[in-house]
Formats: sequence, structure tokens, C-alpha cells
Amino acid sequence: MSMKVLVSGDAEGNLAALFKKVEAVNNKAGPFDMLLCVGSFFGPGNLGWQDYKSGRCKVPLPVYILGPNKHEDVACFPDIEGSELCENVVYLGRQGAFTTNEGLKIAYLSGVQSEDPLMAKEYNYSVQNLQSLESSLRWDDSRYAGVDILLTSDWPKGISNRATQTSSVRDLEIGSALVSRVALLSRPRYHFCGLQGEHYERAPYRNHQSGAEMARHVTRFIALGKVGNKEKKKWLYAFNMTPLKAMERSELVTQPQGLTDIPFLPEHIQI
Repeated sequence: MSMKVLVSGDAEGNLAALFKKVEAVNNKAGPFDMLLCVGSFFGPGNLGWQDYKSGRCKVPLPVYILGPNKHEDVACFPDIEGSELCENVVYLGRQGAFTTNEGLKIAYLSGVQSEDPLMAKEYNYSVQNLQSLESSLRWDDSRYAGVDILLTSDWPKGISNRATQTSSVRDLEIGSALVSRVALLSRPRYHFCGLQGEHYERAPYRNHQSGAEMARHVTRFIALGKVGNKEKKKWLYAFNMTPLKAMERSELVTQPQGLTDIPFLPEHIQI
């Protein structure tokens, strides 16, 4: 069964604009099954949030968001481990995975990487979160097949390696080695991130060593801009997706033109 999915970049509290646009797209091209939000959902003012929280305004479809990326936003999350924030808006939690009724498997890692694991705050992730994610996904199992979607706020370090498309984001400097490791081990079909205000779609990359390993599905990496940005960088992405578990292997491992080898080198995943 194919699902219709929307993904947005950082709303940064510009929630009325986000939901107005989503409702218009849903009415025109939907119905969509869900909206996934990467980056910072809350921000200064959180314009209109109380109207949605009180029920005066309705969120147009199920929305799943990541957690805080800075101290100022922590108060917007009553339970840092995950909770429903209002009708149709669910904060997923610090890390984990869930499967929709249709079989779509979505993994996520909230927050920004902690420079010192011993000093990690509620808006940080560290090696411990990576270990928890591994426990839930069990990517060390030989039967592990991957996930359909990976959501992070941070960019992965080294994602631009081997890519012909350039980006203004210096991922080797600001990218996270932990996110690179998660992407490498979890093998998502799509990986979305935000925070840097940049729209960047990388060429798909292989999840196997060409000629040395059995073919696997490819990963498409997409970074999204901020909601309503003046530069008109793309911040809302719409696509159809059939869950991995419902696809024939021959279709799943189709290798599109223009793909590259895995971008991550040992120095990109060193933690």
C-alpha cells in the first residue's frame, strides 16, 4: 500500500503558516497520511500554538515532530521522552522507531549532538542514544532490512562526499558523526534533516559495496529549509512511498541512474 507523506523543515514557532500551507497542499494534492517535521518545531512566540493546543483550531492531519534543539524550547515539551502535545501533534521522543498501521517504518533521533557526553542536556543526544536506537532497531541482526525513513535535526558529517551537488552547508564542520553512523547502520530509504536553513537533495547512494555485496536499496538524503523563509528555499517535501516490507525485492533494490557509493568514510563516523 502506497502512502502519501509530507515532510517539513524547521517551523521555529511559525506554526500558523506551517499548518495553513499544509492544509492547502492536503486539499489540493491529498489526502496525505502524515506530516513529519525535522529541525526546530517551536521557536520565539509560537504564533497560534495555543489555538491548536486548546482545540480552537484543528491540525489538518497527523503530525510527528522531533524534540528540542536548544534550552529555550525544552519547556514546550512536557515529557522529554515523548508525548502527544495536542490533537494530531505527537512528539516522538529522544530516539526510537515506530511502524505505521500501513507498515511504514520510521526511525528518529532528536536534538543536537553533545560535545561532551557527560554534560548532555535534554536537547542533546550522545553515544547512549545511539545505543538505545540500536537496541530498538537491531541493525546487528542478519535479518535487518533497513527503515523507510530516518528523521534527524542534525546533518550527517560527510554527506557531501562523492556528491556532484554542492551545498553551502559545511557538513564536515557542522555535521554530526553520530548521525552519519546512524544513517550508515540503519540504512534508511529516505533521510530528512533540518536546522541549517538549507534545501539540499543529494544524489541517491548505495547501501552496499558494489561488486562485493548483495544489492540493497538506496538512500535519498534531503535537507529542508525553514518554514516561510524569504529566500524561498524548499521547506515542504511531498512524496509517495510503499513500505519496504510490502515491496518485491527486485523493485526495492533497483539502482537508479546517477547514484554514488556510500559517502561516509571512517573519519566521518568516528565517535
